Amino acid sequence: MAAVDTALREFEKFQNESLSPAIRISAARKSIARFEQAAREARNPDDKIAAIKNSGSVALRLAKIPFFQERESMKSVCYFFEYAICQFILALKEGREAKKKSDWSEKVEALLTSAAESTRQYLVESTDNWKLRAGKLQKIAKSISNKYYPDNEMDTNMIYANFLMLEACEALNGASKALSPPLGSWATPDRLEIMRSLITENEEKRNKVSTHKVTCVGCDKSPIFGIRYKCAVQPKYDLCAECYAISRNTDNPKPYIEIKSPQIDTTIEAIETLRLKFEAEAVAGGWHKALSALADAARPISEIAYIASSCSRANEKTSNCFAEIISKASEADSDRLTMERRARCLQLLSEATLARTRLLDGDDELNMDEAWRIADILMAAINTAQGNEDGDSSQVAGCLEEEATATALLGVFHYRVLKCNEDRARKLLMQSIQLAAAHTDLDGRTFFTADWYQEAKAALEEIRRKREAYDDAEFRKQRAPMLEKLKPDLEAMEAQMKRSESKRTQAFYLLQYLVTAHPPKKSSVATSLKNKVDQLDPDGDSGEYTKALRRILAREAALAYHSDKNKDYGMEWAVLSEEIIKYINRYNSFLKDFD
Repeated sequence: MAAVDTALREFEKFQNESLSPAIRISAARKSIARFEQAAREARNPDDKIAAIKNSGSVALRLAKIPFFQERESMKSVCYFFEYAICQFILALKEGREAKKKSDWSEKVEALLTSAAESTRQYLVESTDNWKLRAGKLQKIAKSISNKYYPDNEMDTNMIYANFLMLEACEALNGASKALSPPLGSWATPDRLEIMRSLITENEEKRNKVSTHKVTCVGCDKSPIFGIRYKCAVQPKYDLCAECYAISRNTDNPKPYIEIKSPQIDTTIEAIETLRLKFEAEAVAGGWHKALSALADAARPISEIAYIASSCSRANEKTSNCFAEIISKASEADSDRLTMERRARCLQLLSEATLARTRLLDGDDELNMDEAWRIADILMAAINTAQGNEDGDSSQVAGCLEEEATATALLGVFHYRVLKCNEDRARKLLMQSIQLAAAHTDLDGRTFFTADWYQEAKAALEEIRRKREAYDDAEFRKQRAPMLEKLKPDLEAMEAQMKRSESKRTQAFYLLQYLVTAHPPKKSSVATSLKNKVDQLDPDGDSGEYTKALRRILAREAALAYHSDKNKDYGMEWAVLSEEIIKYINRYNSFLKDFD
């Protein structure tokens, strides 16, 4: 009993806030040691169990006090958290053998839960390094396993499984952080500043003025004499001194390297390497770090499943106790698989982006074998994002951004490099925009500033303009002979309108003739237009009649015969609609002035 009395006196000193932190910490250590001594010297189970529990309680209180955490190392603080957890587990084990009451067990279990949560909270507040946090939790979990797991106690297994779950969550947080940078433009302010610094530091290396065998993109001057300015952002972009001076007056000037020597020195190579690295990071994020973290998360998750399975086989009644932890582990494993798919997809995107940059930056003839290899890599990235690589598409929703990125890059690559199937390129580009919109609907994040999104939109716009130009050229080419063919129909239309000298009546005759001889191709529109024309009453109120006539011309007839709505019904109808709309616009303008 002397050891217990000494332990209690030291504990009172530890609780005395008027004493210095050093004295209080020393008192807590002594109190723990005396409670351990009391447990060894105890003559009955109750005294032993009480001493074990009290030693754990003092250790937990000591580890949670801020001044102790500030003074001691993380290793020392984690030791006392681990010690408290192990003591509480031992107390529960001894209490079960001594047939302690359930309310006592519940109090110790509450202390055990508090110790585990306090450990995690301390690690989160102490460091942002998830690997360090996971390592500390893993050490505590192994200590519990080595000391108590062989006894196959359910309480020990539960706390061990919970620590494994905490370890897995830390690893998943690390993977999520590695994948968190948005897939956008690589030319961020901080990266541009790094490149500018590299340029500035190496200015002194270039001091020879001579001729550069390159072409200025500003004025097409070749070669460039004197100083040459090479863009640090855009490959194969060189300016002479005059064009460089003009470019500095723009709103957002790019960083340039001033080159007085025509030789490509190590500085330019370093900047180019840095640019490639930044571009790959912008597209792919931290996939390599994520894969490492996900591998660390897989072990504790699988070990939780093994523990739960072993305990369930040993005692079916314990299976319900593990239901919650098994559910958490299953959810964590689902998240792990989703992030692993994202990381694999980003790995492929990084490889394809670097390969594409090297392919397009090379001075030699385009290597088509390499180009098709890049297309295959991008297709593999799409399949990975969709889950097609292993036949599992359950996690597709978590990879929409990666799928959109890969689809956009493949579409642009088909259009600008392979140039073999414009329809496929257009389909891929449209699909990427739709996937981006679907992702925006899910979490609200937009991609308007992302390089891949802007490339896709620019390529789509080029394809649209090319097709419009081709359609217009074909239309103009066939319009003259088609007008000749439609001459009888146009003369018949003119004859109907000339039945009256009044332009208002001519407009009425035009509508009557159109709904009878050349009704709109869409049946619902034709029926609606005919009904409204039939309701016109030329003998009624002049003002109301004019308003109704003008309304039909300006709305129903103008829309029904508009050229944009009649391109899909053949060249003949397109040309006829174009001529009809001229008459409609002419009479509509007259009635507007008339009104």
